[in-house]
Amino acid sequence: ANAIAGAKEKYLEEGFNDYLSKPINTKELDTIINKFLKDKKPENEPEQLEGPDEIQKVKIEYLKNNGFDMDTALKNLLDIKSFNEVLNTLYEDLDNQIAQLQNSFDNPNNYEILIHGLKNDCKMLGITELEQECLMQQEKAKENDIEFIKGNFDRFVNMVSKYKEIIKKYLEKQD
Repeated sequence: ANAIAGAKEKYLEEGFNDYLSKPINTKELDTIINKFLKDKKPENEPEQLEGPDEIQKVKIEYLKNNGFDMDTALKNLLDIKSFNEVLNTLYEDLDNQIAQLQNSFDNPNNYEILIHGLKNDCKMLGITELEQECLMQQEKAKENDIEFIKGNFDRFVNMVSKYKEIIKKYLEKQD
């Protein structure tokens, strides 16, 4: 993902199979992935059903009704299985991410890096409201405005908690 001139050639010379620079174009990514997977499909692999089943449709509607932009999420992640895997990973790591952010109050550069990662996760998953909140936090970290970050951290954590509960219900997680 290095967009520096000559990077593609360098990586291909080093043995990489292909190269894609940022910003990632999902159609190009899909083409590259399919290029490498087209000969890898098991002979007896069952055909995939067209679209999600009725339960999945209800679950997707639940996310849409709770602030998820599922069109964006499925465009970014290509299918519901990938979406569910990434969403589960985010769910499992959210408490750790919040703790790391809180421990980074005295290091705005580290805070900015951490919040940037969470922002990108939210963007990929279509959690637009939380993505925008992370963007604001990231901008304040760039400005070294730790007072703003500290003063709004409880509100931020409450928003994260709200989405964690939505995700928990969607994934049908038990306590």
